Amino acid sequence: MENKINEIAEHYANQGKVNALSIFSKRQFEIAAVTQLSARPYYESRKGLFFFCVILAFVCQVASAVSSYSFFAALAAVKLTGYYLIAATVCILLILEAAKYYLFNAFFADLFRLTGAKTDFGILIPALIVSVVSIYASIAGGAELATDHSAELAVESRFEARKNAIREEIKAITARNTWKGQTWLPKADKALLLQKEKQLQAETEAEQAEKQQAREKNETNAAAYRYGFAGFEVLFIAATLFVWFFRKRVAVEAEAATGTATPTARNAQAFAPDPQQINPYTTDRPRKANPIGFQFAWQQPKQQPQEEPAPDAMSNNAMRTVPKGWQQGTCEHCGNPFTKRTTWHKYCKTECKIAAWEARTGKEFKPKSKKQLDLF
Repeated sequence: MENKINEIAEHYANQGKVNALSIFSKRQFEIAAVTQLSARPYYESRKGLFFFCVILAFVCQVASAVSSYSFFAALAAVKLTGYYLIAATVCILLILEAAKYYLFNAFFADLFRLTGAKTDFGILIPALIVSVVSIYASIAGGAELATDHSAELAVESRFEARKNAIREEIKAITARNTWKGQTWLPKADKALLLQKEKQLQAETEAEQAEKQQAREKNETNAAAYRYGFAGFEVLFIAATLFVWFFRKRVAVEAEAATGTATPTARNAQAFAPDPQQINPYTTDRPRKANPIGFQFAWQQPKQQPQEEPAPDAMSNNAMRTVPKGWQQGTCEHCGNPFTKRTTWHKYCKTECKIAAWEARTGKEFKPKSKKQLDLF
């Protein structure tokens, strides 16, 4: 029976299905343990966290925009009202969040790029400025969202009705003991009037106490909202940072596994010249000089010597096949020997020249056309 359960569990495991028999099968447990604990590519082991961080960054930006709405609405309310106020506030929020998203993604993309060039920290300065503005607006707006302005008004309204009733009773006691503008209070009414005045004073003190409780509750909620929305801002930066770190790890593993070229090299290869239309002024083959002079009809055409095949760069006979006026050199980027057509010829091919330029300038070369690549 146990062998049968193991066979069924392994059959489902090979098909990638989850089955209830796995909790009873030692073999199924072993297969699952090996799958979970064995070395896996970074994409497979962290892709769930990657997608979670993408969604989390979006949610944090939405939360930041919602909490900042009341802050920017209060600023715009100085000059605008109605639908103009709503439209202006929404535009401010969209511009702020778009700038924050673009600047941080641009900085992290530059920080984790594969070329290894020096990071441009100039992008980080405006990103931090926009982030500080967003954090301040989120904190102020979050405190406004947490404040219940109607709480104190509700307390005041409830106690005011009760105090008005006591005042009416005091007025009635005074009115029934007044004659021609003179008030004489009997001993019983005087005691009753004193009781009503104490009751009115107690209601006033109770009202102040409840208002104070409402204010303290609002302050507590405002502090919690401030920390919460500030945390959303920090989570956005952390989630965006992991997203680009994940992309860097996946790209590095892909290049290490497949040996593919970097995006910069692929751009250069996309504009590489056609082998059938090789520029005679490049180093792909020696330049063949055109014959000079005139040739009459009765003269036999001179037999042009056949072009010898290009020598191997590592061959000992390479120096003997170099055309006159050319010389043998070494590429300053990859170190391979090549034929120099001029004394200032430094690189063996266009890709090496582009790679050296990128390493020197810290920028990515993006040719707009094949002509621009040839001129480069």
